[in-house]
Amino acid sequence: MNSYFNDSFLAPIEAEKRKLFSHPIYKKLNSLENIQRFMSIHIFAVWDFMTLLKAMQHRFTSVNIPWYPSSYGAEIVRFVNEIVLGEECDVTRNKDEHLDHFSLYYRAMKEVGSDTKWIDKYLKDQQKLDAPLEDFIQFHRKIALDGSDVEVAASFLYGREDIIPEMFSSFIKESHLSKEKIPDFLYYLERHIELDKDDHSVKATMLIQKIITSPEAARQAQKAAIESIQKRYELWDYALTQLNCASKA
Repeated sequence: MNSYFNDSFLAPIEAEKRKLFSHPIYKKLNSLENIQRFMSIHIFAVWDFMTLLKAMQHRFTSVNIPWYPSSYGAEIVRFVNEIVLGEECDVTRNKDEHLDHFSLYYRAMKEVGSDTKWIDKYLKDQQKLDAPLEDFIQFHRKIALDGSDVEVAASFLYGREDIIPEMFSSFIKESHLSKEKIPDFLYYLERHIELDKDDHSVKATMLIQKIITSPEAARQAQKAAIESIQKRYELWDYALTQLNCASKA
């Protein structure tokens, strides 16, 4: 058992998770119009996730030319590459093709009539976004580029894989919309609950237990985890404000 991966490490992270899971945004996803607006914001988190994913692959596997074995060993390399496989080329709802999860989400946006112009423009010219969106993306980009390996892993696990199953379960619970109306969106949510709860979060937890080998590594990991969850909460605050403003218009 890793002596640094203990209750004192996990307790502050769990407290932030409980706060996130009680955010009022989930209860607002009760109409097609609100889901459309929410998705036009959430797509940035879906895209931003892929940045962290590739940072994980870059840090923990061997992607350089010429190739050399990863210093982390084949077990961790396998963990990360299995996660990459699931996220970057997953099976679609009809089992007839493979897509990365960003493209799955983008397709779901088109299905429900969500506006894609924000994300389209951003991917084209990287223009500045509203502060909460920009802060969310820049926070994770800085970790991906400049953070330590444990900071990348902690942000990936606790800011993404560990919280997604409960968040997405709340989305489904509150949406009240049938699969006939939003089949691709529900598939995206259900697929992530399945993968992240029973596979990806388990692998990422095993990885972080292996790499937290000092008090400083534990401190860095805890700080990155807490800040990643807080950034998600701030993103939900922004989404809630946008939904409330739209409903008053």
